[in-house]
Amino acid sequence: MFNPEQFLRVARSLVSSDEAEARTAISRAYYAAFLVARNRLEIQEGGSEVHQLVVRELYSKKAAGAAKRLQLLRRHRNVADYNTARLVSAAHARMSVQLSEDILAEIAQASIENSKGDT
Repeated sequence: MFNPEQFLRVARSLVSSDEAEARTAISRAYYAAFLVARNRLEIQEGGSEVHQLVVRELYSKKAAGAAKRLQLLRRHRNVADYNTARLVSAAHARMSVQLSEDILAEIAQASIENSKGDT
């Protein structure tokens, strides 16, 4: 089974002044955090609504810091992936990598499990 934390390794390696690499680093940083959270919560749903479901479940598991950071990181990812008119720099990529690292650290320390039935 693929470990989504590997996306964070890729994101770190792509932080550079090259805008395409910075944009890709932001996207990979987001998906590292999002997929680890989704897997830890044992959420099986797909589709675009799953992103908000993960955030809601993080809040319900008393992981508000991770939830807020994940929402912010998703906004960064949306800019990087969809807003070609806006400049994305290495500083943006570094910030996104740091957010992802912080989310993963909080998830690792939090007692969040299975979204089905535990609250």
